[in-house]
Amino acid sequence: MRKKILLFFLISMLILPGCWDSKELNDLSIVTGGAIDMPKPKTYEVTIQSVKTSAQSEKGGEGSGSSTSNQVLLSAIGTSVYDATRNISTRLDRKQYWPHAQIIALGRDMAEDDIGPAIDFVMRNAQRRQSIYFVLSDKEGKQILNNIPDAADNSSIEATKLIKNSALTGFGVDQTLINFVAESEGLAGVSLMNYFKSLPVEKSAPDDKQQYRSAISGTGVFYQNKLITTLSPRETRAVNWLNNNIDSTVLTVDYGNTGQDDITIDIRKSKVYLKPTKENGNYVMKAKISVKGLITEYSADVYPDEISLEKLKSLISSKIKKEIDTVFEKSKNEIGLDIFSLGRTFVGEYPDLVHLKQDEWKGIYKDKVLLDVKVDVDVISSGLLLKK
Repeated sequence: MRKKILLFFLISMLILPGCWDSKELNDLSIVTGGAIDMPKPKTYEVTIQSVKTSAQSEKGGEGSGSSTSNQVLLSAIGTSVYDATRNISTRLDRKQYWPHAQIIALGRDMAEDDIGPAIDFVMRNAQRRQSIYFVLSDKEGKQILNNIPDAADNSSIEATKLIKNSALTGFGVDQTLINFVAESEGLAGVSLMNYFKSLPVEKSAPDDKQQYRSAISGTGVFYQNKLITTLSPRETRAVNWLNNNIDSTVLTVDYGNTGQDDITIDIRKSKVYLKPTKENGNYVMKAKISVKGLITEYSADVYPDEISLEKLKSLISSKIKKEIDTVFEKSKNEIGLDIFSLGRTFVGEYPDLVHLKQDEWKGIYKDKVLLDVKVDVDVISSGLLLKK
């Protein structure tokens, strides 16, 4: 019996190796970020940012490369995104390892043409996480990877932190690739992507090379995987009010009617309730937004004991409503797209809409969708004695 058991284990060791798919760290180039540009039609340039190790080396080949103290950037050109990525591999003595990639930055030319190939590049490969962030660059996508981080280890990690922080205030969107794709496949066909600008850093000396830092400057509006326009940070916040995506933000109001805002309110809580209805042949979205805020600052011309609580609430309510209404009208009359993704909520109430094509909803949104916004404001304890 013992011989049979021993024979069984010996055979098992031969046919069931435990480390058949193991990967040695020394054989991997750990990618922390990528960029995809389109220098000319149907030609793609892929750039990868990887962790630099003491043993890392390069081979000659098509493309370009640069490095800093803790990272290496490599670029290559190809007739497809996959082809360009493979061409990078000809210059590495290690295998590209993508599970730790934080972002993929898209150049403006690529975004205005079609980002479908970039999406396929990630979605069709299990090694590349669908929770990665796609970001839009005001310059080439690879510029984002070249930018100097303020505190993070590299520019890709910093970009992720910028996304998280801006989304909390409503000035950006915390939207991973899988969520971006889900939105683009919805009735509205619209997805938002964080829009990054590269801001010049002051030179220490006139002859120094110009360097840049990353900053989020709103969002890019995509329809059917093509960039249509961009929204400013405040326009992005207007969209986020209705999408219940604001955790904390700051508002200023002109309490003294002087033409300048003189009271600052820290919005600590925001909640929206949407009710889709049909009225007189139109689709009407009734939105009730409840916010709680705290007075954090006021100018020298404002006397705390003379601040009327009801007047302040009315000013805050009007400001939020105006911010939303202005962007809603712009979305209908200038952009011509349901950037608020109201179609998603209407489908829940009127299932027949699910059979519409995205272009059909686009026409309905422009001609027959109305928005009725009401904002309830509660100013919580501020340490000030206010008039009722």
